[in-house]
Amino acid sequence: MFADTMKKTLRQYKSMTLYVVGTLAVALVCVIVGSFFSGISKRDMNLTLYIGGYGSAITKGTFNARTGEFTRIAELKMENPSYMTLVKDGRRIYAVSEVDDDSGISGFKDLHQINSRADIGWGPCYVAYHRGHLFTANYGDGSISVFPIDTSGRIKASSQLIKFVPGRPGTSQPVSRIHTVRVLKGKESQNEYLLATDLGGDRIYFYRIMQDEENSNDQSNLENGARLKLYRCDTAYYDISEGYGPRQVAFSKSGRFMYLLCQTSGKIIAYTIKEADNNLILETIQEVQSDAYNGMACGDIQIHPNGHFLYASNRKVNDGISIFRIMEDGTLNKFAYQVTASGPRQFTITPDGDFMFVACQQGGVVQIFKIDKRSGMLEKTAKDIVFQNLQPSCVLVSSI
Repeated sequence: MFADTMKKTLRQYKSMTLYVVGTLAVALVCVIVGSFFSGISKRDMNLTLYIGGYGSAITKGTFNARTGEFTRIAELKMENPSYMTLVKDGRRIYAVSEVDDDSGISGFKDLHQINSRADIGWGPCYVAYHRGHLFTANYGDGSISVFPIDTSGRIKASSQLIKFVPGRPGTSQPVSRIHTVRVLKGKESQNEYLLATDLGGDRIYFYRIMQDEENSNDQSNLENGARLKLYRCDTAYYDISEGYGPRQVAFSKSGRFMYLLCQTSGKIIAYTIKEADNNLILETIQEVQSDAYNGMACGDIQIHPNGHFLYASNRKVNDGISIFRIMEDGTLNKFAYQVTASGPRQFTITPDGDFMFVACQQGGVVQIFKIDKRSGMLEKTAKDIVFQNLQPSCVLVSSI
């Protein structure tokens, strides 16, 4: 009896052991096969690029992350599309046309133009999309324009135009030059703000983004469901040192720090961002030099998706990209410099952090760099995208 029981127990144990081993083996095979196919899909992943600048069209094409090759698909006709923004669905882009008195803004979906409008400030050079609205920085006349978008993606008539007082009282600055508009959200209050840099007036302006309760007409058929309006914050603005020329900003992944790139001084100012009484409060923690060659023409500033590195472009003298390590306290440590083609105006980093596309305006080329995500260093791929009739100034990346 005892012997029979033992034999039965041993059979059950062997059966269970074989089951466990078999299950583990199947799981291991699934992991290996899954990793293999995941790697294949990543290596073969094609990204969509939109390249704008000073010329007659936006170039659309695909970038193969495995081969590093760019293939042109189409040209979207538009005069001087110097800056663009991509809507989250990845299929729509909106671009400003920087043509002095004939400036405008247009929308595109896939390969077709949605519509365009000319009721915009003079010389727009930046556009941001937020909750069914477009906000443009108009460099020529120092203004901000606001455009609602309807449910079909069409740009509606401008709902707000804010013009700034020329220059800053008591300084030698002649005119306001609004260069960038960026949306940010208060970490605790969840208030939405619009930040605008005034390169000519050496200021940063802050506005609250709120629902427009004063004008409830024409609220139907809007992509956001309601019209938004900009209301100046109580703090209104921050003065930057005269002659610095505030141009572009970048925000840390944590939202605790902001980095302001100043075009003419070649400096980056690091701030902590706080909020009090529905106002954003900036406190300076560091000034560091990006342009060590006094080119007085810094271009763009971006943070790597992993949050560890910051990049800034410098033009006119020894053109290239300054590379910084972001420390835990928000300060920057410059440790490398990558030379580029002439005029690195704007650049963008792929969402996975593997590649950087640099729009070199005077060089007529978009340079492609491979990024070492551990060190932050850039490596030329020798796969430049060369143009004959376009001075590239903006690159957008989409996975669609």
